[in-house]
Amino acid sequence: MILSLVTSLLAQAPTPEELQDQVSLDSQILTEQFYFYTVVIMWLIHVGFMAYEGGASRRKNVMSTAMKNILTIAVVTPTFYYFGWYIYGCFQEGWPKSGHDSPDVLSGFCGNTAPWAAQMGPNLQDHVSAVFFLAFLLFSWTTGSIMSGAVIERIRLSAYLILTALLGSVVWIMDAAWGWSSGGWLTTRFGFHDAIASLVVHGVAGAFAFGVLLNLGPRIGKYTADGFARSYRGVNVHLTLMGLMLIFTGFYGFYAACLVIQSTIFPGWLNIYGSPTTLGAIAFVITIGFAGGFTGGWFASKGDPFWTLSGGL
Repeated sequence: MILSLVTSLLAQAPTPEELQDQVSLDSQILTEQFYFYTVVIMWLIHVGFMAYEGGASRRKNVMSTAMKNILTIAVVTPTFYYFGWYIYGCFQEGWPKSGHDSPDVLSGFCGNTAPWAAQMGPNLQDHVSAVFFLAFLLFSWTTGSIMSGAVIERIRLSAYLILTALLGSVVWIMDAAWGWSSGGWLTTRFGFHDAIASLVVHGVAGAFAFGVLLNLGPRIGKYTADGFARSYRGVNVHLTLMGLMLIFTGFYGFYAACLVIQSTIFPGWLNIYGSPTTLGAIAFVITIGFAGGFTGGWFASKGDPFWTLSGGL
């Protein structure tokens, strides 16, 4: 009887191959869950931008400012789906020199980012591609929101939407393909590294916004006939400050999404270039950075609430 029981248990025990499949599936599901929740947290960045910009606007422009943020999502999402993600997957080497088998560093990634690819939708065999795409989509929204904050009360909505589609689905993602990927030609040829996208996202979006501002000029009525600047006070400073705090909260999800989770390999985390790191490392840097920014902003502005929090940003 005991012999038959042992034989039965051994027959039910999984083989090493089955155990490996179970571990791999568990790792893939954990990866999917991780990126899904970073996307959820990153939504707070755009809630924050809406509150920040609405509070910083004058009363007559609050609603148009809010719509600018909402329509950023509406415009960038389809354009990024149809060609933005494809640019990231296929132009890392400058152009798809091996067709849909590009890039050489991650063979076949280009084909997986095409809008007609099986990975670009619900797929029971692929737990990663869709949520990875969504994380980059949220980065694209952020580039548009950065420009949106710079052009408050000085741009037509239609013009802004054209520019934000260009920035969010072409300009920044091309730069990311070249330098914010393990196969990018700036990385492989020149060793360019930007671990958590300070230049690739914020620097590129800021430079793009600055170019737009050079063409737009100051807000109408900003200067008197004698050349003196008028001070515009936003409709609700408290709303602006709350918006900044929501942006700060969302950045924890933003920077977490800049990492690659590998739960079966020590130390479990890599940056986008494949170098080992941890969530604690980036959380430490972000938190100390915020605190230092608040301190510097407080001293520089002599305690002005807006500039204290803006120092953290």
